[in-house]
Amino acid sequence: MKTRLRGGVGRPDDWVLLLEFNLHMASSGGAAVFWTIQRDDLVARRFDRAQVVLDYNP
Repeated sequence: MKTRLRGGVGRPDDWVLLLEFNLHMASSGGAAVFWTIQRDDLVARRFDRAQVVLDYNP
């Protein structure tokens, strides 16, 4: 198992994009939702450790 950095974040190249969802709204911009997980957690099927990021652009 790889050592995680302080806060349990790990190195950027240890992360895998599971899913990206883009929503484009004509009247109010758009948004993107990203689900990511560390490689070790993906291999061990620990999906409860996945992270979600929302990027909203009005």
